[in-house]
Amino acid sequence: MNYLTHYYFNAQRPLYASASAEFHFGVVLPDIMSVYDRTLRFHASQIHASDNALWQGILNHLEMDSFFHRSDFFKNSYDGTRNILKKEISEKLNIRPFFLAHVLVEILLDHLLLIQSSDLARRFYKSIGAVRVKDIVHILENHFELKLDGLDDLINKFLVTRFLETYIDLNNLIYPVNRMLTRTRQQAFDINDKALVSGILQPSLLIVKDHFPELIRQFGKTFLNSQQ
Repeated sequence: MNYLTHYYFNAQRPLYASASAEFHFGVVLPDIMSVYDRTLRFHASQIHASDNALWQGILNHLEMDSFFHRSDFFKNSYDGTRNILKKEISEKLNIRPFFLAHVLVEILLDHLLLIQSSDLARRFYKSIGAVRVKDIVHILENHFELKLDGLDDLINKFLVTRFLETYIDLNNLIYPVNRMLTRTRQQAFDINDKALVSGILQPSLLIVKDHFPELIRQFGKTFLNSQQ
């Protein structure tokens, strides 16, 4: 799951809807750490959250990701998107369809949620706006037993640029897609390639939209009917 999708579903759960900024930022942290250093991963077995909101948020992220990737929505959306990519992207290009399909499903879901609720990104940023960045970096340095130089700059940039607000425009999704491809040493798309939007993003979005009700049903059955 991507940033806005995590926030959207947590907002549906009474236990987390009015949670602290530390909790909501904890939910964000695994993805931010993946950008900072993909080798620094959180493992549920190593986390003892107790009453610490930041760690509770991290555990929530791991829980929701596990649910998401086992869902019928993800399987069906991933399979459909991968088929589009295998058709539209030349085998000569250094782009792995199985990887890109995963990325696209998550980013397109954020886009779809923004289309349905245009203030979702604003509410997301408001929910994490009060975090103390230096305190978070200190906690993470103790956890990983490493000096995390530059992490504070990355977090501040994430908070200030508010790039998720741009996800409301389908054409803008080429930028996060290209960032992900570049980080994983794959070939980026030409940002002026209109065929990318019409041939890949638009039909993939229709697949995500068609299967979205499956995710809503499974989420409700798994979480909203429980005591969580």
